Formats: sequence, structure tokens, C-alpha cells
Amino acid sequence: SKKNFLFLAFPIMAVLFFTACGSISNPDNGMAESVAGPVPMGETSVSGYVQNKITVNSSEQVAVVPDIAEIVYAVRTEAKDAASCQQQNTSDVNNVMGTGIENRRYFEEYMDEALKENREITLCYMDLDGLKYVNDKFGHLEGDEYIRSFVALIKTKIRTTDVFARIGGDEFCLILPGYHKDVVNEKIHEALEQMVAENQKPYPASFSFGVIELHQKEERLTLKEILERADTMMYLCKRENKKKYHENREVR
Repeated sequence: SKKNFLFLAFPIMAVLFFTACGSISNPDNGMAESVAGPVPMGETSVSGYVQNKITVNSSEQVAVVPDIAEIVYAVRTEAKDAASCQQQNTSDVNNVMGTGIENRRYFEEYMDEALKENREITLCYMDLDGLKYVNDKFGHLEGDEYIRSFVALIKTKIRTTDVFARIGGDEFCLILPGYHKDVVNEKIHEALEQMVAENQKPYPASFSFGVIELHQKEERLTLKEILERADTMMYLCKRENKKKYHENREVR
């Protein structure tokens, strides 16, 4: 409405007036300044745009106020750029940098929704054996490479619709809807054997895992309880891995 327009326009006009006054009080050697044209996206702020639109004439001391429509365009441009940046930042946060898999927050949000809807899913909890040892002895760059090679291998065993997330330093989870527990066990064990067989590093490479099938309609569990059960099963696997692949050092 007209009243709302005047209410919003008055403060803008006041700011422009005082900006103009500030520009008039400091003329540059009596030379006139005038910059017009569209606002370059991502380069000029609204305040800078307003300043550039001020025309000062040292002899007449006159300030020309920018057109309101152009100011609105500049404001909307900045708002759009800010929203785009925020969306990109959110995407970066949800994704574990350098691996292409999800992070713990995404995993927890997905699981919360799945539990509310009583979905039947199979969850595989995995721990990358000896990551701390690799970091300490060979450096974090080698530790990162260890993680990436593990992630790349697991990706070859799952569907693009499955959820793969890193939930801790050396802890990872798979969410596989529609898969039977035995099928998941077979697939992940196959990945473990392949990782061991193809390892060319100066340290043993393996991972431990535990698989749990969820039937929420029969037994309602919290996410904490689910992870505790999967973690217990994972440690049974870790004991076996220690005997087979890590006899000369402690596996954590």
C-alpha cells in the first residue's frame, strides 16, 4: 500500500541524504564525479552503489539521489548472492570434504526420520583399523589417503541410493534400505578381504564392521541403542582382524 511504501522509503531517503551531504563536504578539487550503470554482481555493495550514484558539483553543491528502483535492484542482488553463499556453505558442512560421503549430522537426521517412519533398514557400523597408528607413524596425509582408499572401496559395494557417512574420526556407517542382513554381511566381508589382498602400503590395512537389521515395528530402538548393538558386533570382528592382520601391534 502507499502508506507502507512511504514507511519503508523514508529511512532509505534519509540515509541517502546524509550520504550525499558527506560527499558534498569533501569535493575533489572542484571536479564533478558521476558513476552510473548497473551494479556488477558480487563486486559492489549496496552502500558502494549508492555512493557511486551520488553526483557532486562543487560550484552548485547539488547532490543527485539514486533512483529507488535501482536501489531495490541492488538490495535484491546482494540478498540473492548471500543466499547462494549460505546454500553452498550448508552443502559443504553436510558433506565430508575430500571423500564425497556424508557427515554425522546428516546421518543422525536421516536416521531420526527413518525411525519415526518405522522404516525397515539394515545398518552397517564400520571402524577403520589402525588409523591412529598410520597418522602417528606415517603422518596425517597418509592417514587421509588411507581413509580415501577405504571409502572408494566401500563405494564399489553399495548402491548410489544407500547412505554412506563418516560419524567419527575412524568410524563410518552404511544405511542400506531393503537389504537383508546376510547379504550386507557378505558384501562388506568381501570388501574387507579385497582391501587386505590389494594393500601395497607399509602397514596393514583393514576395517572392522558390525551389521544390524532394524524392524522397528517389532522392537523400537533409539539411535543410541542401535549404534551400541552394532558397535558390540563390530568389536567381535575387530578381535578377529587383530589376530589375522595386526598381530604385532595394538589395533584401535
